[in-house]
Amino acid sequence: MIRNTAWGMLLLVALCAIGCAPTPAQRNSKRIWDLNFMTKADDVVAPTPVKPIRSTEKVAHLPGTVAIWAHPTDASRSLIIATDVSRRGGLVVFGLDGKPVQQIAVPLPYGIQVQAAFDFGRRRIDIAAVIERESNRLRIFGINTRKGLLWEITGNTALSEGGDGNGAMALSLMMRDRQTYAIISRKSNFDGAGILSVYSLVAKEGRVNARKVNQMGEFGRRGIVEAMTTDESQGTVMYCDPSLGIRKYPVLSEHPKELGRFAESGWAMRCAALGIFPGRKPGSGYIVAADYEDDLTSLRLFKRRGEIDSPFANRELPTRPTLAGQRASGMAMTPQALPGYPEGMIVIGDEVAKTYDFYSWRDIRTQRGGASRLPLL
Repeated sequence: MIRNTAWGMLLLVALCAIGCAPTPAQRNSKRIWDLNFMTKADDVVAPTPVKPIRSTEKVAHLPGTVAIWAHPTDASRSLIIATDVSRRGGLVVFGLDGKPVQQIAVPLPYGIQVQAAFDFGRRRIDIAAVIERESNRLRIFGINTRKGLLWEITGNTALSEGGDGNGAMALSLMMRDRQTYAIISRKSNFDGAGILSVYSLVAKEGRVNARKVNQMGEFGRRGIVEAMTTDESQGTVMYCDPSLGIRKYPVLSEHPKELGRFAESGWAMRCAALGIFPGRKPGSGYIVAADYEDDLTSLRLFKRRGEIDSPFANRELPTRPTLAGQRASGMAMTPQALPGYPEGMIVIGDEVAKTYDFYSWRDIRTQRGGASRLPLL
């Protein structure tokens, strides 16, 4: 009798624990849960926003997108290449001290990106690419590793986007089989042809030309694509559809179809930026999406690597680091150790302060007060 009573009590406790556990819908809701899915994040100490290690000097108009160029031999000479969005704006190149070292006029610059080891004929160079929306073309720059300056190598880079005000909005670069591709988003997809266009970048006689090779991507009727990133390990592009979440497509497929979709809900405001923080093993790391609310930027983190039976599924981690920066614009990240950033850095534009803020990935990964700490992948 006593034994039966004891087993009955254990069964009752187990049933209560199961009943108290959140459902999958609750786990994906705006309320965040810790790793064992048993303690609400609201029940622990509110995380202290991570403060930037340094901020750049203010840009003249409005911060937009940003890219990090890691110097191949001397990390202290790495550069932050950012946009100042205005018809009188352009590119602003900062050192790791946050001070500008070069400015280049680019009317209405959108989507700055960098790519290492670009095939420039008889040699390989690092390049930076940006959309010049005023003239609806790409501007391409080589990066001089000795001087730490950009030099222009733009050739015929006119974009097919632009008719009826449907101009290029976002840019991402990807290298596949030693060939570099530029993925461009346009403002709308009312004709149903696809929200994204893929261009092959090829050097000829000291200039870089762009040739359209593919188009794909469905899109809702609301908003624009302003956040996009590529995953070279999978040959895919991911972009934020404001009404339907983050979509994933193959870049070079002859008949591209959507591979997956995630983060369809749970946004405080909007997906302001998207990127990949690579892990130590090939294909590992995090997909990072920037959101903001109440003057604080939060980061939504997803596993870059899918499951065995669902290789393109990206599960969200149950923790959202918060940053002190306000109204995030563009975002760039690198896992390379830089002076003052032992595990890498993230740079995010602050639309209120008109600066770009430098964050240590270690500070973000070990944020105090959060429901959990991120492991090193």
